[in-house]
Amino acid sequence: MSASIFDQESLQAAFYEYLGSGTPPELIVVRDEKEAEAFSGVCELLDIPHYKLPDFRADYLDDLRSFNDELLELSATLNDYYANPKTKKCLIAPLATATKYLPSPGILQKLVIEFGETLNLNELKSRLLHWGYDFVEIVEQAGEVSFRGDIIDIYSGHSESGVRISLFDDQIESIRYFDTATQKSMPDELESVTVLPALFSLDAEQFETLQHKVESSEVDALYKDIHSLGFWYLGEMGLAHDLTATLKTLLAEDLSGVIDETYLFNETGLVDKERLKSLPLLPEATRFKPLALTSAAELIEYHKDKKITVIAKNEAVMRQHGIEPSKSIKLVEKNVIVNLISDDELILSLNKKIKKRKKRRPTVVLDELKNGDYVVHEQYGVGVFQGLEQVSVLGGVRDFAAIIYAGEDKLLLPVENLHMIDR
Repeated sequence: MSASIFDQESLQAAFYEYLGSGTPPELIVVRDEKEAEAFSGVCELLDIPHYKLPDFRADYLDDLRSFNDELLELSATLNDYYANPKTKKCLIAPLATATKYLPSPGILQKLVIEFGETLNLNELKSRLLHWGYDFVEIVEQAGEVSFRGDIIDIYSGHSESGVRISLFDDQIESIRYFDTATQKSMPDELESVTVLPALFSLDAEQFETLQHKVESSEVDALYKDIHSLGFWYLGEMGLAHDLTATLKTLLAEDLSGVIDETYLFNETGLVDKERLKSLPLLPEATRFKPLALTSAAELIEYHKDKKITVIAKNEAVMRQHGIEPSKSIKLVEKNVIVNLISDDELILSLNKKIKKRKKRRPTVVLDELKNGDYVVHEQYGVGVFQGLEQVSVLGGVRDFAAIIYAGEDKLLLPVENLHMIDR
């Protein structure tokens, strides 16, 4: 299946047809994040449990502090996938992610903390340290934890907000979400909370071994720690594997050219290139084809003799298009976009694409910047790089890139936001 012939919508048609004929692949490798979203929509429409991995485009031995969001999402998604006992489930991976050795189930565990439970605080602190959490005074972002007297704040990577645990002595008195911007607790109490690792659920011995591997490596990096480089050494410890070799895998299309480009300058630390290229391809669709959506009401009237499925977030959206629910029209209330047609079936979506602001990959590497180099910030313009500074922020020490502007104004840019500057 050639990418020059089959566009994203055609691939959706092929995937829909394939899923309708049998068991889904355990893993399907797609070109990029956009294709992953399209394939996710098909799984959602057919009620197939699926897990979409992020487009993890870091190069081997890159400092991963700038890819913290992708690592958190990768860890949380794989954790959910491994935890689902169902055999009929699908993992969707962009090619850049599938080329890497990914964490094994053994280092992606979860911790459930329940109301009324008695906590061993020393044991909990030790576990969260080995799981990659940053200990701070005030929790502001995912992967941070704070112990303040009888209050524990944890921000797990899969959650949209932090969780605050209040103790009476060592017993849990309440569990609530809290707003990291205002630090105010939400009124509703929770019966339990699930905590995922910020990086990997390592034990003390694994943590020490991985840390030693990173510190003794020959990588020329400013900082050698598990957060920046640990991911790359999991394979050496038998803690990461090639998912395309262990799961029943399909390529969404012929990705040979993209694979060759990916491996052009660096094959070290990546899965076997030739075996990846030899994976079976998603069969071409023979029944379904993409549907160009114009007037939904007119399409439905023209194809009224077919089996009709309308996808919309809710009935209100449906009525906005002049369509009323009826026995001949199946309404699927999902926020996905799939538009397909066959000789006897019509599937159309009334939902609109939501544009997401994509975080750019950093184009500068800290190790390559020298004091006095000119850089441009996407909001503040041209400045002069003045090296790295470690600053204590509310009890936690963080690394910042210092940039000097006219009038001796100084900008301290967190290293995880390097994507905002360029040379």
